[in-house]
Amino acid sequence: MNSQDIKSLIKGFNPTPLFLFNENNHHFIFDGESLALVKVNQVIYDLIKRACTIGLHSAIMALHLNEDSTELQKIMQYITQLKNGCVGFCPSSGYPKPKPKGKSGINEYYIGITHDCNLSCHYCYVHKTGPQKEKRCLTEQMALQIIDWIYNSHQSGDQITIVLWGGEPLLNWDVFQTLVTYARDKAIQTHIQTRFATTTNAMLLSSSKLKFLAENRVSLNISIDGDQSIHDRYRRTPHGKGTYAAIQKNLREINQFEAYHPIAHITLTRDTLPSLYSSARSIQSLGIPIVIIKPVDYFSDLAIQEQDCEMLYDQLSLWRTHLITMFQSDPNALIPQLKADIAAIQNGQILEGTCNAGVSTAFMDTDGTIHACYNLIGGKFPTQIGHIDHAEVDHSIQLQWLSHNQTYWKECQNCPFKFICGGGCIAKSIFHQDSYPKPSPYECRFNKIFQEHRLRLYAALGGANLGFGKK
Repeated sequence: MNSQDIKSLIKGFNPTPLFLFNENNHHFIFDGESLALVKVNQVIYDLIKRACTIGLHSAIMALHLNEDSTELQKIMQYITQLKNGCVGFCPSSGYPKPKPKGKSGINEYYIGITHDCNLSCHYCYVHKTGPQKEKRCLTEQMALQIIDWIYNSHQSGDQITIVLWGGEPLLNWDVFQTLVTYARDKAIQTHIQTRFATTTNAMLLSSSKLKFLAENRVSLNISIDGDQSIHDRYRRTPHGKGTYAAIQKNLREINQFEAYHPIAHITLTRDTLPSLYSSARSIQSLGIPIVIIKPVDYFSDLAIQEQDCEMLYDQLSLWRTHLITMFQSDPNALIPQLKADIAAIQNGQILEGTCNAGVSTAFMDTDGTIHACYNLIGGKFPTQIGHIDHAEVDHSIQLQWLSHNQTYWKECQNCPFKFICGGGCIAKSIFHQDSYPKPSPYECRFNKIFQEHRLRLYAALGGANLGFGKK
């Protein structure tokens, strides 16, 4: 194989979207364009790493191998495999978000049950800004009209998600029950597959409420920050009383439902960052195996700073090692959703993520208005895409949100994480820069750390089973 043959074979090599890393003494290459994650040997790893700097042809020539050598033949065979698997040979691009079935294109609905909350968490926006201060609640009549609108927008065989949102949704429990029951009946009648979820601070949970949630398969997301000393630091009642003791009691009730698996959400602040790993372990000890970690918004006086990045990386590394050990010791103990994610990972798939506001997700407010994004209501950026009095949403405003798909942002084009990160939250980008969306430097720093953690976890869990794959 001469130099010209090599040039022909490696034509189209694009190192821009590649991210190379070592995990558990194995070498991995991730292609941010094809979303392929592959394990490679030391020789190929070193070759591609060097090729990212000097080009693939120059890197191969620098090996000084004879044209007819077995070593060169093996390398070129492996490069052919990489090329066929779209690793290192995909041109940089953006792609439009897929439009789900349904008249509006929306398949995930956040329904505002109430803007009121029974807590006064220092870092939370709910009691400080926007329509939340009005403490409006959804009425039963409006709840039924919203559900009618949603199911009239879909057809048999569609799959949708309904998230009951707040404030604290359980404050409006009667309407909560009515909405879920009515929507469940509608789903059966229309043959539209429906998933339900809600986020709660768990203060108002009880045996009867949990029984209803479990029977109706409402996924439960619980806001909890760690052990009592961490959680009670900021998650307090309006009178300043800590809430951990009450939540701990209610979580014991949850554990009585063996098939019910809540997800914990940690709001991470600068002063709780050093305890992140221990906080996550503490939450797991309460019977919640999956913990989602999100830093507090940048404008908070508790926001994580640039100098904290190393500590965040170290804490996530400890957490990742624990998750890997947990999986290796007893994979059957993991809940179904995590098992499904791991199965996808082991089949060479990467779970994607991006902000779908206004395109495939929408917020249904207590007055029947339909918004692209809950966080931007009342601001200068247009959010209202419709009203339940009209059969369809305003597609012109939807197109505005689609045009701000982060995968088209020029600042994101050379980032290997752009499709699994999606550029972050559009609302936060606007908040941070008081302008139309572009990546927020603050969000970008931490997103890269979290996405690297995510990839390393995928690689460790998938191990030798990770293969080649395209989007």
